[in-house]
Amino acid sequence: MVIFIVGLVLYRLYLSPLAKFPGPRLAAATGLYEFYYDVIRDGQFVWHIERLHQKYGPVVRIKPWEIHVKDPDNYNTLYAGVTRKRNKDSWFTFVGWPTSIFSTNGHALHRARRSVLAQFFKRQAILDVEPLIQNNIRTLCSQFRHAQRGNYSLELHTAFLCFTSDTISQYAFGKHNGFRTLSQAELSTASKTKMVCTFELVQMARHFPWICKLAHVFPWPAKLLNADFVESLTQEREVQNMVRKAIQERGKGSSEKPMPIYPAILENDRVPEDEKRFSRLADDANLLVLTGTDAPGRALVMTLYFILRDPEVHRKLRAELCASWPDASMDLELIALEKLPYFTAVLKEGLRLGPIVSTRLPRVAPDEILQFHGYEVPRGVSLDLSSSSRMLG
Repeated sequence: MVIFIVGLVLYRLYLSPLAKFPGPRLAAATGLYEFYYDVIRDGQFVWHIERLHQKYGPVVRIKPWEIHVKDPDNYNTLYAGVTRKRNKDSWFTFVGWPTSIFSTNGHALHRARRSVLAQFFKRQAILDVEPLIQNNIRTLCSQFRHAQRGNYSLELHTAFLCFTSDTISQYAFGKHNGFRTLSQAELSTASKTKMVCTFELVQMARHFPWICKLAHVFPWPAKLLNADFVESLTQEREVQNMVRKAIQERGKGSSEKPMPIYPAILENDRVPEDEKRFSRLADDANLLVLTGTDAPGRALVMTLYFILRDPEVHRKLRAELCASWPDASMDLELIALEKLPYFTAVLKEGLRLGPIVSTRLPRVAPDEILQFHGYEVPRGVSLDLSSSSRMLG
């Protein structure tokens, strides 16, 4: 065993096709380098990568099998969309839901699965589901008014996560089958707690995949690693029950217009039956609810933070909204909001300052040798460019 480990380290340092790339020798030798910053230092690796670029330049070897590039101008070269074949890094995409779209590594299968889900997030689909969103906005506003009348504070991140959790789950399974946390007398921090501990567990599970399986079979040992894991497991089972109910009601039709995501997928004859298995839909639904809660929730709270932080931005934005929306009791539709130039600019700036994806997203080019700053990246090597580098670049 010792001889094998020594031989493996020597190969990685001197004989590997990646040996020519600059970077820390320890990072080239072992994945424990990332483990230290990600787990021991509590998720600091994404920021440490920026420091490595400052020391080693725009191309850095951050792991034995992974190269990181700081080059916003070549973003489309790496993330080439449907024009060129890109696979995912199976190590990075391990999140405990193996058949979810995030963990689908093959280019062709991922493209097929994405095309099924993407139809529910096209512009017209969002316009069709606007009444659901408006209804949850009204309920959220009632929570703000209740807090104002009671003269108590309302934690914005919790409030927006309750809103996004209700909205994505109701869109996925139906208004009466999704979460309804906004209807509670007092907004619970459970949604925030569930997400934080889920991401922490995923971060740990990437380095020790067996932890995820152990956590589902024996929750209590996992609870020793993260005291709130039981809350996360509870939400996962709630989503699984929603999927199970959708499967049981398949063929009965839905009175909701538009039809919720998973009932619509089950009724779609063009979706293969193998893609309608419980385990497949449950994996995807758990990921959809998690990301559909976290990403827009953070985007909302960060954008509002920046607005309130700058009195001049707040004043100009409020003036434009009040001029276009004199009666606050009436719903202002998306089509009308899109015509407000300052509002649109503020929204885009909020998304820029608070990127929805803050981690790296490694990709593998199986058929191409990619070139960056004089370095040739061999076929099949994991390569990425993180959001932080795009912002700081």
